[in-house]
Amino acid sequence: TAIGLYLLINIRKLGFKPLLLYVAAALPFILFNLYINSQTCWTNIAFNLYSRNVESNVGWSNPALFIGNLLYLAAPLLLIYYSLIKERKGEWFKQPLGQILLLALLLFFTLSIFKSVGLHWLLSITLLAIFPILLSNNLTLLWRGALYSFTFSLLHIVLLVGAIVYINFGLDKDVEHEADIYRTYFISTNGEALQRLTAQYEFDKLAANNYSLASIIGFGVQKPVSVIGYGSSYGRQDDFITDYRQLDGKDILIIFGRKP
Repeated sequence: TAIGLYLLINIRKLGFKPLLLYVAAALPFILFNLYINSQTCWTNIAFNLYSRNVESNVGWSNPALFIGNLLYLAAPLLLIYYSLIKERKGEWFKQPLGQILLLALLLFFTLSIFKSVGLHWLLSITLLAIFPILLSNNLTLLWRGALYSFTFSLLHIVLLVGAIVYINFGLDKDVEHEADIYRTYFISTNGEALQRLTAQYEFDKLAANNYSLASIIGFGVQKPVSVIGYGSSYGRQDDFITDYRQLDGKDILIIFGRKP
């Protein structure tokens, strides 16, 4: 969207050709999405237009969360940005990628006024965030930026490895606040036990009552698991592969997660 806006804003300078190429490049994916939705009750479009926005409201918390996420994502680069601003090197504002970055941030911030903007959305512009630094001729600054990024990434890798080690060796399945983690670990690593459990019932389709549980069970049984019932607004992949019209009159086995 930010690229499209950039092309529209600069249409007098760039002409219609880049905009037409942009539309031509996006059109096959749009048509493919419409085709998939036409085969699955339009659930994915219904999700994005209704379920995802049903609790949207104007407030200060979401913009604050967006700014916090942005600072977290750019943490290794903030000192570099400060140095560039201090050196008055703002030439990147005039570059197409720099303007697209600013437009993307403006779009995300506007969206955050009405709903939460996830960190994974901001990851889509990570490379654009690095772009201004690459225009610097200061090798010391570039190496410092690489060192900060490496250290920041290493910290997350250590935390991830620590979490994996804890789940595998330190988890106490009898402690209530760790029970859900243990259940998740057990389901994802004991597909045969899960298949024996579901084999006791006669059903045409296996489902869970929320997206996370469906994903975990699907990993365990190695086949798609639908999302149905309360908490089903995050069907995601199931939206593309399940046509509920084909399940009319059939039996669905729903696995419920434990209530907190």
